[in-house]
This record gives sequence, C-alpha cells and structure tokens, in this order.
Amino acid sequence: MDKNSRNKRRIVVIPREEAVFWMDENGDWWNEHGRFEKRRIIEYFHASIRHDFCGFYVEQENGDILERVYFPYIDTALFVIRIIDGENPKAVLNTGIKIDLDPAALFMENDNLYIRVNGVKAKFIKQGLEEVLKLIDPEKMAIKINGRQYPMGIEKNKGFVDFLKDFFKKIW
Repeated sequence: MDKNSRNKRRIVVIPREEAVFWMDENGDWWNEHGRFEKRRIIEYFHASIRHDFCGFYVEQENGDILERVYFPYIDTALFVIRIIDGENPKAVLNTGIKIDLDPAALFMENDNLYIRVNGVKAKFIKQGLEEVLKLIDPEKMAIKINGRQYPMGIEKNKGFVDFLKDFFKKIW
C-alpha cells in the first residue's frame, strides 16, 4: 500500500489506559494471562513498535482501518538486543532497526546502560549488553571500535567501573 492510501485510512486509537497488553523493564510483553511466549507474536509486536509525541504504540492495518494501540511500558520500549561488530558496528533494537553504535550516545541511568535513539532511550539487555561490554575499557571509560578507543558519554564512576570489572571476570 502506498503512502497516500495509508493517509486516507481511518485511524482507530486505543489509549494506553485501555490497552490489554504491556511491556516490562526487560522488553517482555504481558497480558492478563501472563508473559507472551510465542516467538512469532513477540517478534510481530516488537516490529510494530512506533513512537510519537504521545508515547510508544504498536500499529497494524486491518482492512481500511489503521489500528494504533498505545501501551504501558516500564522505563522504555526500545531495547538493544545485540551488536553487529565490524567496521561500523551497529546496535540492533528489538524493533529490528539497526543503529550506529555511537559512543557519545551511551549513558548510564539507574545502573543500566542505554543509548540515545532519535530523542528516546534504548536499554541494553541480555545478549546486547554482553556484546557491547566486551568492547568497553572500564578504566578509560572508552569503547573500542575498529581498533580505536572512543570516550563514552558516561561519567566515570566507581559503581559502573566495578560493574564492568565483575562482568569481565564472568566472561574471561
């Protein structure tokens, strides 16, 4: 469907207070019956995430109607799930979008590592966190990309350095 046809569709908006599903702080989807378990449904929901001035929502086409459901989430609805290493490393988001791994966009908040993405934050989780931490020199608060070290947008603090040292002890 072309962009003009999409703009002529009727849009049905469900506010977050009426959504029957939500996302937790680890990027898992839930409803009244529990955590989503079917991988295909989870991937569909993640790929459908969009953001506007009202917040995060999922969107789907249903005939001539565009359904947009704003959903509750804890902290953020964007997560870095893995890193594609190489000449120009990329962070892969839960939405499937790949973004440049920009050292200046990294920051810590409440003992979690994030990257800024178009004005919103994406939290590093599981595999993505393990992969990016392998690129970080905790003493210099720098990330190594293509053999060069770049300072990160993170203030050096003892808690984060200790966190990184503990992590490196586990993987080496």
